[in-house]
Amino acid sequence: MLDPIDWMYQNLEKIDEGYLAYKTFNSNFSPPDRWKIEEGAEITEVINPLPTLDCACGVNVVTLEWVKKNNLPDTPIWQVLIKWEWLPGVVVSYNTDGKFRCSRVKLLRRV
Repeated sequence: MLDPIDWMYQNLEKIDEGYLAYKTFNSNFSPPDRWKIEEGAEITEVINPLPTLDCACGVNVVTLEWVKKNNLPDTPIWQVLIKWEWLPGVVVSYNTDGKFRCSRVKLLRRV
């Protein structure tokens, strides 16, 4: 069974403030109107805590490898920060292929 701590350590870049991940918008669903899609914004969502679900509610984010493989080259990609103190709000599904969900992320920059 997948250990989410090990998976994040092995698959995500770490910086002083936390882990880096990546997000696209409007790929599958439109973002909530309350989200401000701009540099420095924090976006939040109630997460489904079940790691048995590959896709569920939350701020869905991915590894850089996943986003490059599964999007067109001109798709806008955001680098996001998951602060250390926000880690209790992260769910990595047992069968992840690079996707996971968070209750909160900070939008850092478009890449």
